[in-house]
Amino acid sequence: MTNPILIKRSAVAAKAPATTDLSLGELAINTVDGKLYLKKNVTGTETIVEVGYAVSTAQSAADTAIGTAAASDATAKVLVETNARIAADTAAIATAAIAADAKVLVETNARVTAVSGAIATAATAADAKVLVETNARIAADSAEVTARNAAITAGVVTSASKLTTARSIQGVSFDGTADITVTTAGTGITVTGTTIATTITQYTDTGARAALSATAPVAYNSTTGVISIAPATTTANGHLTAADWNTFNGKQAALGFTPYNATNPSAYVTAAVTLTTAAQPNITSTGTLTSLTTLGDVTVGGNLTVSGTTTTINSTTISVNDLNLVLANNAATAVAANGAGLTVNGAAATLTYTNADDRWNFNKNLNVTTVYGNVSGTAATITGTYAGSITSAQVTTGLGFTPYNSTNPSGYTTNLGTVTGVTATGPIASTGGTAPVISIPAATTSGAGYLTAADWNTFNGKQAALGFTPYNATNPSGYITSAGTATNISGTYAGSITSAQVTTGLGFTPYNATNPSAYVTAAVTLTTAAQAAITSVGSLTALTVIGQLNAGNAAVGGTLTVTGTSSASTIYGTNYVVAGVSTGLTAAGTTQATALLLAKEINVVATVAAGSGVVFPLPVAGTRIVVINTSATSLNVYPSPTGSGIINSLAANAAFVVPAGGKLEFVSVSATQWYTLNATFA
Repeated sequence: MTNPILIKRSAVAAKAPATTDLSLGELAINTVDGKLYLKKNVTGTETIVEVGYAVSTAQSAADTAIGTAAASDATAKVLVETNARIAADTAAIATAAIAADAKVLVETNARVTAVSGAIATAATAADAKVLVETNARIAADSAEVTARNAAITAGVVTSASKLTTARSIQGVSFDGTADITVTTAGTGITVTGTTIATTITQYTDTGARAALSATAPVAYNSTTGVISIAPATTTANGHLTAADWNTFNGKQAALGFTPYNATNPSAYVTAAVTLTTAAQPNITSTGTLTSLTTLGDVTVGGNLTVSGTTTTINSTTISVNDLNLVLANNAATAVAANGAGLTVNGAAATLTYTNADDRWNFNKNLNVTTVYGNVSGTAATITGTYAGSITSAQVTTGLGFTPYNSTNPSGYTTNLGTVTGVTATGPIASTGGTAPVISIPAATTSGAGYLTAADWNTFNGKQAALGFTPYNATNPSGYITSAGTATNISGTYAGSITSAQVTTGLGFTPYNATNPSAYVTAAVTLTTAAQAAITSVGSLTALTVIGQLNAGNAAVGGTLTVTGTSSASTIYGTNYVVAGVSTGLTAAGTTQATALLLAKEINVVATVAAGSGVVFPLPVAGTRIVVINTSATSLNVYPSPTGSGIINSLAANAAFVVPAGGKLEFVSVSATQWYTLNATFA
């Protein structure tokens, strides 16, 4: 359909535009007076000119009186002639100079007198009425002539057929003899006489789009006119998506130092810190420490190197899986290893190596159950069983004779005997008889016997004695049997604690299956792992949850404060539900991507620059947000930047404008659709 073209207008009588109301060449119309105005500039001076001719009030009244009068045929003829003469005289007066006008005025008055005499001689009763009306018209015309004459005297002509000096309108010469065509530069609006062109030439979409361009990462399509910016990636610049925003926001905040890593092995912690149990498994290497103190267990997964001069171990029991201990590791010769060994404090007992005789030396007596191998030297007394071997010469020397044997059949013994039977008790076995064979089987899971080397290595590789009975599925009452006080325990505790110890440590009896009425009487922090085990909390005086709270039904007698997202099928407040409020906000940006992100349900925006705005967060159905614009500038309100948000029936991602002083409530019915409610504008 055809769209009407409307120019600036006023409905106030006698109202004319000022130079500040119009641009150069722009038109304005007074719809009451029917006058058209144009702004022009001559040598730097701007003025408003009226386009067309305005009829005077007196002339209009006279014309109306003449037009409505009734007259007889004879009088009508006289009236027509009179009007013709008056019109001719009026035209003559209007176009004559001031000096000539006086003569014309005299002649006109004479003509008027003659016409009046002619009218006076017309004699019917009807003519008398016409005469009165004619006299009235003549009087009105005379007043108009007098007024125009006075205007001529003052240099102002109410109407004329030609200007003495032609004037220029928008660069086009105008002397009043013919209509001119005026084109307003830059707008395509043309004016011919009192007619405004109905077709306005404007910039086309193609021309306007071709005038724009963009610099990366902003992209511009000159064919469609669409301006866009793609999301930023690892290889391309672009806008920050909500998903990336949440990812980056969830990353580690600035540490204040350069942490150790594979490409930066010299980084280190420069201040004393306490490592939590959860953090300790992540420490694979610490570089070089001047000192390290731990109050709990230390587990070294790799090699442990101590470069100091003294290593002190205060443990009561040292368990080493290695089969060999190396002393004097850096000694290259026996001389360098001289004096290496073990010293027992208190007893002054030593086992040391002496390089002079290349022997181990004990400074205390040595009790040995069994000695294997050769024993050299002189012993005053040897007791026990000798498991080694003795030469025949030693036997002969010791006996004083050569005993019987296969190579010496003449030898004899002076004390002969006979074996009649040998028995044994398990696990030792005997074949009996005069030549019994004594044996013992290997020990198994079901039979006693000797320990094999393979089993020895298996048993030796098992966990050393703990010193306590650990908690396990078949021993739920296991606990630590040695009591003590620890200022700090870190790492993983593999033992168990009795219920009495827990009660004493907590200061109250905790809730358990056999004591369901127990409760926490003091403020506590529940770890993530412990939270899953809480199925009911009874009645709490206060509860603060930093992370996520999942519950079936939650009854709160006081105030429930949720800093994150709260989701429930029904939220009911006995008194009222308090929404989050942000005041004194400052609108930002000029686009959806750069606008201020709202974080509360009620938002008071106090500072708004031209074109700036606010943007909603990603909603769930039922989200309500109130926007109060207390500034003196209109505020742009955008739907959430993720997806294609729509407010009412606007285009996707388009801004809804809240005027200065406006107050408006927005409600989402889905993740993309918003509607406005309860508008209040100043």
